[in-house]
Amino acid sequence: MVSGITPCGPECKWIVYFGETPKVREFVAIALLAFRGADRESLVAHMQRAIRLGATKEELFEVLEATLVPGGAPTFHRGLSALLEVE
Repeated sequence: MVSGITPCGPECKWIVYFGETPKVREFVAIALLAFRGADRESLVAHMQRAIRLGATKEELFEVLEATLVPGGAPTFHRGLSALLEVE
């Protein structure tokens, strides 16, 4: 979720501000960890933290769906395996 786009000056063209909530930062961390091949325990820990911050399992599933195109089935499966362990 982009909360704003603004020019940043002559050294670059744009700065993009993403949602600054801790929950959204966890979503980004989960997507990156799944894509980079992190171990299941790390993914589960970040998913549990996202849930403590108000995320639902449906939102976590949507995060994993977003990784499917750039990361392929292995990325999605890695994340889904972790999500199935989250209580």
